[in-house]
Amino acid sequence: MLLVLSGALAQDARIVLTGNPPTDRKVVGSRSTAKFMEEAETERAAAKVVLDRLKNPPAGKERTAWLVRDGERTQVWPPVKGGPKLTELPDGAIWAFKQAVSGPWNPPRERDMLVRDGEGLHPATLRVEEDGTITVFSANALEVPGPVVPMPKIERDFGVDLVEEAGRTFQPEMLRALDEALHLLTPAERARIEGVQIARLPELDRLYLGSWRPSQTPWTAYVEHELLGRVELSDIVPEEILWFVGPVDAPRSPRVLEVLEALGRAVADADRRKQVAELGERRRAHIARHEELTAWYDAFTEKEKSRAPGLKAERLQLQQALAEQEAEQKALDDLLIELTARNNPMIQSLMKAAGGPVAASPFTSESVSPEEAFASAFALYHIDPDALLWATPAVHAWFTTYLDGQ
Repeated sequence: MLLVLSGALAQDARIVLTGNPPTDRKVVGSRSTAKFMEEAETERAAAKVVLDRLKNPPAGKERTAWLVRDGERTQVWPPVKGGPKLTELPDGAIWAFKQAVSGPWNPPRERDMLVRDGEGLHPATLRVEEDGTITVFSANALEVPGPVVPMPKIERDFGVDLVEEAGRTFQPEMLRALDEALHLLTPAERARIEGVQIARLPELDRLYLGSWRPSQTPWTAYVEHELLGRVELSDIVPEEILWFVGPVDAPRSPRVLEVLEALGRAVADADRRKQVAELGERRRAHIARHEELTAWYDAFTEKEKSRAPGLKAERLQLQQALAEQEAEQKALDDLLIELTARNNPMIQSLMKAAGGPVAASPFTSESVSPEEAFASAFALYHIDPDALLWATPAVHAWFTTYLDGQ
């Protein structure tokens, strides 16, 4: 039996940090694909470790352990008559209990992991509460991924533009994640991203590299490309995923969460993109008018050279037209500055409701931008709303109101 996780405790697949008040809770996700395995260890040996530590808990932390499977909650420790033995837990759940007693778990947290038994990988969610209570949620083995959705179908179903640059093609894992993430959006959200370009990048250095995750680089991003935002996917999509997101009975690949983060930015940026498109139309009209005025000015100059009669009225008309053109140029310049510098109203609304970016982010207590905090909360709300409610109730309430108002 092998335990398969995303890494050591510092690289938890998903850790929900809690504290007092509850608004301190966070969901910390990792993009790492490192394996943590206990070689040559049997379930019986793992059960012995769990039993020893349950019998000898940290001071003031008397432990109670529960297993939740198919909605049924069963006490594992202290032992109860007719209850399951640690060596007989289904779906490799003993490995989750072993992690729970391996701590330290202060502050309390929640963690999603994949554990292995003879039937394959099983999703398991481990939760350690303030009083030391351990709860493991387990489920059946992961299902085999479905068929890859063709690019034309994704473009047709969701109105997005998939672009492959420099010979790079969308990997099957990318297309699956895109299709799942797009299906999780509401119809109104899909309308807000209609026409958005999703580009498969040929090199990493074109990807936005900033991330709150230590030593991690996201393989998805939403960037302002030539003022019109687009979603970018890089070459570094993880080939192997050893954790999951969402409830144990509906686990999804972490790739879906990351795509949703980028799509969340695209949803929030829809109004700005519309204004940028309108700016483009005005600028094209402005250029056409400039060409007309240039021709008029040249013709008028020739008339002045020939001392043609009746030039005074035409001179006034030309001067007025040039003044209007100059005013339009200034208005376009001001609008461009506004579109590139102003705060996003949707994102700022969430920041105000939550009390700032750190409070709004369900993933980190470190410094984070409003845009990244919004993207993280958006993704978690769509893929695991219960986790967002547990971590940041105010943010969950904001998204519920936002969706009701669509």
